[in-house]
Amino acid sequence: RWAEDGRLLYARLWDAEKGSQQWFGYDTESGERKPVADTPKGKPSEKLKPGQEPKNRRSQPASPDGLWVADHSDEKITLTPKDGKTSVQAFDLPEGSKWQKRFDWAADSSAFVACHVTSHPVRQVSYVRSSPKDGVQPEHFTNSYPKPGDELNIPRPVVFFTDGREPLALDPALSRNPFEIRKLLWHPDSKSLTVEFIERGFGEFKLIEINVETRKQRVLLTEKSDKFVYVYGNTYCRQFANGEEILWLSQR
Repeated sequence: RWAEDGRLLYARLWDAEKGSQQWFGYDTESGERKPVADTPKGKPSEKLKPGQEPKNRRSQPASPDGLWVADHSDEKITLTPKDGKTSVQAFDLPEGSKWQKRFDWAADSSAFVACHVTSHPVRQVSYVRSSPKDGVQPEHFTNSYPKPGDELNIPRPVVFFTDGREPLALDPALSRNPFEIRKLLWHPDSKSLTVEFIERGFGEFKLIEINVETRKQRVLLTEKSDKFVYVYGNTYCRQFANGEEILWLSQR
């Protein structure tokens, strides 16, 4: 959250020495970081669970200008212009994958992103709740828990264009061995977008840019560790000025 005067940015992080969470204040002018004793005042930022996306994403079949409608089946993506004929978008879907339902449109309606995902079996771990709050008998429940080596079902983004250009998939060389690919963000000028990549094992966390005009892809920022990158606790990424400025919280 930001202070009312806009100078201080507050963040609550895990303090390993105390074994608890601690508020810190970041001075945007001096660059100093200081612990804060009490919960700071200011407007809280949107709270997101791991993997949850911001509410302002254009995740809908219809384009922002209302001239196009995207649709899907398990094996194909279709695009229909207003008062026009539906066309199937050519893309070689990997074997065993299917398309997800959501579509993320660029602001100028020139392109949208759809994600395909595998359907590998997910290992289930059994638990017993010995003392449930609403009863006296133990309860059995299961939870998804992939073990090391299990195949993960990771959504992978592909950019489709309304002008007929060839679809553009996220570069596999930049996204090897993913644990999560999240937070897809179109820049306001619709020329590029970014995704956050978390490596399986949490050895690397990076921000990848896809330029839809040049079709080039690159890593903008990266956080690496030979031990562990605490992505869900000690990282933060916020973009400004059409992606030209990035606020990045580092563990280094």
